[in-house]
Amino acid sequence: MTEATPRDEPDRSEPAIGYLAPSSRRPGWGAAATAAGLTAVAAEFSRGFWVTGDEAALIWAPAGIALGLGLAYGLRIVPFAVLGLLAWALGRGLPMPAWLLPALALGLSPAAALAALRWLARHGHARGPVRELVAFWLVALTASALLAAPLGALIVPATSDHGETSFLLAWAAYGIADAFGILVLGPPVFRIATALPRADRWRDLAPRPWQLVWVGITAALAGAQLGVAAAGLEGFAAPAVYAHFPLLAVIASMGRPAFHMAVTAVAAIGIVLMTLAGAGGLEAPTSNLELVDVILLVLSFTVMTQLVSAFADEQRRNAENQRDAAHRDFLTGLGNDRALAHRLETLEAGDGLLLLDVEAVRRQFELTGLAGADALERSVARSVARLGPADGRAMRLDRGLFALVTANRDVAELRAVADGICDALGGVHDAEGALDITVRPVCAGVLADHADRSGDELLASARLLLRAARGDRASRVRIERLDDALLAEERSEQALAERLQAALNRDDGFVLFGQRIEPLAAGGGGPWYEMLLRLVEPDGTLRSPGGFLGTAVRSGLMVELDRWVIEHALTLAARAPGTGISINVSGASLSDDGLLDWIGERLAAHHVDPRRVCFELTETESIEHFDRAESFCAAVRRHGARVALDDFGTGLASFEYLRRLAFDALKIDGRFVAAARGSAVDRTMIESTQRVAESLGLETVAEFVEDAWTRDWLIRAGVGHGQGFGIHRPARFGGGERG
Repeated sequence: MTEATPRDEPDRSEPAIGYLAPSSRRPGWGAAATAAGLTAVAAEFSRGFWVTGDEAALIWAPAGIALGLGLAYGLRIVPFAVLGLLAWALGRGLPMPAWLLPALALGLSPAAALAALRWLARHGHARGPVRELVAFWLVALTASALLAAPLGALIVPATSDHGETSFLLAWAAYGIADAFGILVLGPPVFRIATALPRADRWRDLAPRPWQLVWVGITAALAGAQLGVAAAGLEGFAAPAVYAHFPLLAVIASMGRPAFHMAVTAVAAIGIVLMTLAGAGGLEAPTSNLELVDVILLVLSFTVMTQLVSAFADEQRRNAENQRDAAHRDFLTGLGNDRALAHRLETLEAGDGLLLLDVEAVRRQFELTGLAGADALERSVARSVARLGPADGRAMRLDRGLFALVTANRDVAELRAVADGICDALGGVHDAEGALDITVRPVCAGVLADHADRSGDELLASARLLLRAARGDRASRVRIERLDDALLAEERSEQALAERLQAALNRDDGFVLFGQRIEPLAAGGGGPWYEMLLRLVEPDGTLRSPGGFLGTAVRSGLMVELDRWVIEHALTLAARAPGTGISINVSGASLSDDGLLDWIGERLAAHHVDPRRVCFELTETESIEHFDRAESFCAAVRRHGARVALDDFGTGLASFEYLRRLAFDALKIDGRFVAAARGSAVDRTMIESTQRVAESLGLETVAEFVEDAWTRDWLIRAGVGHGQGFGIHRPARFGGGERG
């Protein structure tokens, strides 16, 4: 696997074209022989390229070949090209001035150009296809003008054909010929030489389908041009040459630069050869100067098509970078959630998904801010990428949350991967100068049991297991096969949460039942009822709290639910003056800063006597939110209402807690009451609670009073009030329906 790259790491990717990255690899004997032979063939081909004399022709084709091979193989290949030219010249029996100076130019010009290009690459100049191409032009043509062309021009005085030609004119002619070879042949030779040794580069030479279509159109146009000229319509044939230029520009814009460069080279040389032959309606030049005009015209369209190709290549690269960026996390260099979604679309049986939660990253953010958290997260990302299996891909989904998709694993192997990552990451972590912090990762993994599994199912199961692993102190790694029952249960809970939310937005989504709380002995005030909530299901049936309160807690709906109950209970209490109501308040509502002021407003708005309202807090939640519970009790009593401690005996409340929280009543947990008849221990617990309540001046209420024996015993134990089916079965509050 590749180690993650931080976002501030500079771009070290290879240039798109490669002109600024001349190779330094050692060419083999096969490459050396090919360079020598290709140069000799090019020199022979060049002899027919000039109108009068052939000495200048020795430069242009070999110059482009030598530079292209030098880009592909480095400077070591250039001497072999020079040897190929020398061997051809000696075989031809040419005089020394006719081949020695061109051979020297053939060696010096590419060497200077390659050295300059390597310097530009080393210093990071001209990155990007367009700037790189322009830099290649400037460097190669400058080296040719300053080295190759002057040396070639020195041939002129030594030959009878050109003895009267001025040195400057010869220099210009050699420079133009050399430029033609460099610009036309250099790029395709480089591309082909680079692709030949590597199978993965062969696709760079293959044309795209649309390129082939336009090449066919270009070839058909050339054939039509020749046919029209042969029919004696030269006036119509000659203008067809200019139609080749836009066609070649279209080919260049469609991708695969190597292919378009080869097509451009063939077209450029073909046009010059047609001109020399006077074919296709083109008038044959009568002097080298007239041929130079043609070469300059062809060079202009060659430069244009190469520039079009470079612009198209740059646009393609930008589009690819944008697509890559859309699937890459900007901070760590890993994949992101889009990359995960794309990978999960190709699941196969045996593929596994690991989710890694590093809570320490979020804690580092709270302690040291963004810089410290980023430093730790990059460090963790590098470790995850390094420690994961070679066939896996690591992704960052959120702050401190990572994913790893693996292939062809079983449960034991997936667990081994997870254990290895957690063991390596666990412990004190030094994150590049940030605050040292203990990392204790949590990992959950799911294995796809068959290829038809959807990625969404796998991710959903992994998230559920991760939630369970967070609460498991014994083992922070949970690995299982994809569990349909687990998903079905979670989806059922989500559907229930949606029904709860919808019910909160309607007045008839819930109904309130009341269960009467009576004095066990004779006497007592008006009736009291504990408010019991029921959810109205779509089919009209009622669901008791045990069937939905857990979902409401996990879905964060308890604060809204408590407010719904309080609002509707006060509405009903206002219609029944003299009736007392008890309302349960959850631990979540104790953290609701606006609840107390809202309760005061609602009591006043409904004109309910606050002395007839009691709010019940469970013992466990009162201890867990002690400071909030203390403030709640004090504020509710200031409003004139009462407070009761529900389910007393199930938690760890001490006498000090009871004194400080200042309750008005204790409700004895029903499990003690229900078991009192057969358990002396439970009876002792009830009696102890009664004595504690008496010592603190609190009323007591016994829950789950089911029969006459229990009621009579509670009276003897001194318990003041009772509640249960033996006293009153819950009914719709304000109506006579039974629950």
